[in-house]
Amino acid sequence: MGARDSITSTNASSIVRNDTAILVGAQAIRTFGFAYLTIILPVHLSRLGFDPITIGLVFTATIGGSAFLTFTLGIVADQIGRKKVLIILSLLTAISGALFASSVELLVILVAAMIGGAGGPGAGIPGGGPYVAVHNALLVGKASDEKRNMIFAVSSAASSLAAAIGSLFSGMSDALQIFPGFDDLGARTALFIFMAILGLSTAVLLIPVREVRVQNQKRSIIPRRSLGTTGKLSLVSGFDGLGTGFLLTPVIAYWFFIRFDVSISTLGTFFFLFSLSTTLAYYIAVRLARYLGSVNTIFFTHMPSTLILFLLPFAPRFEIAAALLILRPMISQIDVPLRQSYMMAISDPEERASVAGIAGMSKTVPSAVSPPIAGYFIQNLTLALPFFAGGILQMTADILFYAFFRKHKPPEELNRPKILKKGDHR
Repeated sequence: MGARDSITSTNASSIVRNDTAILVGAQAIRTFGFAYLTIILPVHLSRLGFDPITIGLVFTATIGGSAFLTFTLGIVADQIGRKKVLIILSLLTAISGALFASSVELLVILVAAMIGGAGGPGAGIPGGGPYVAVHNALLVGKASDEKRNMIFAVSSAASSLAAAIGSLFSGMSDALQIFPGFDDLGARTALFIFMAILGLSTAVLLIPVREVRVQNQKRSIIPRRSLGTTGKLSLVSGFDGLGTGFLLTPVIAYWFFIRFDVSISTLGTFFFLFSLSTTLAYYIAVRLARYLGSVNTIFFTHMPSTLILFLLPFAPRFEIAAALLILRPMISQIDVPLRQSYMMAISDPEERASVAGIAGMSKTVPSAVSPPIAGYFIQNLTLALPFFAGGILQMTADILFYAFFRKHKPPEELNRPKILKKGDHR
């Protein structure tokens, strides 16, 4: 290799590292904002006088908007560029924060929630939503097959750590009230304004990212080369999304608020510890995947963690319920970066955003059904039902995922040398 080739290679490597850092950082900033927003929003709605079913319907509208954006922008991203779509989504977040801050009318709150995705899958949780779908499709282009799981683990860990800090930051809703001019509503309004600032900051941060566009970009709405994969992922995502809707951060926050009458500051501290335990899980994920394989790791860690959901409603005190929920992500969240990485690996490179968008919509639409049902359960039946329903549906999703993909290995596992058993010969 000549000196010029060496310099070019070094520059290209530096650009990839910088772009990766920007993408990871932008996602972390966004997650920080949504982490505190998903905690204060259900309390905000409750203190405005909305009943549990109405609050559930707000999150249904939120998830409906998220589903629409995930599907349409996932497909559009493969046509006009993934970076452009991430910037558009960041600007929508800024508009959403401004709307939340400007009005307490239900219609305005609904619009703000729909365009911002507050409380939907992936809001404060690095696992879903329109931004994550497009982010993953852009991020995977910055990694080799061997480093892909690690980069996704780092991205998920950074977002989870940001979510932990954002959860603590929700306590500012109480802390600001010691200052003159900040009442209960005014403090929450200030945090909504800050969310708008974060959205604008993310949009600006993404501008330098370089995206290599494929000249023969597909024009089909449905990803043809990845059609079979998309169908299977969508079915799994449907059951997962229906279960996730019962377990969204706002639903859990509202459940704690009703069951144990805890403050926003206490909820913030809990979700800080929750996200911190999630962060630790991501570093375990890559190591386990090397030994067990991605699909086995995803299945055999997520399935047992679901059993904790069936114990949660029987917790007599907030401390015990919180401890159970903090323990759960140490097992359940191991699959998040691996699942994201695996979905990108088995999809056609030109169709990755579309595949992620369709699979994301398949998760988001069913999850829109669950929050009002959870609100009905909480108000009229029993506080335990949302966790039972969510657990059963997520276990179904896990079984389907393993059945569909246990023999479908990502590229790095196909090329990995087999470990010889005792008595075997080369």
